[in-house]
Amino acid sequence: MHQEPLTEDELAEVRRIIEADKRRVWLMSSVRATASWIVVVLGGVALSWDSLVKAIKAATGSGE
Repeated sequence: MHQEPLTEDELAEVRRIIEADKRRVWLMSSVRATASWIVVVLGGVALSWDSLVKAIKAATGSGE
């Protein structure tokens, strides 16, 4: 089967598709990394808040 070479317009469209795919991969990677950081930070805040509340209750002598 013999195919004719791509036209300039077709080549430009293929390049556009490749660039769009690269950007999509980059975006998904960035979203995944950002979500991981958000989970870590929120976990740290929750743990710190819990520890702070326990420390304050211990210092004031109020029990649970």
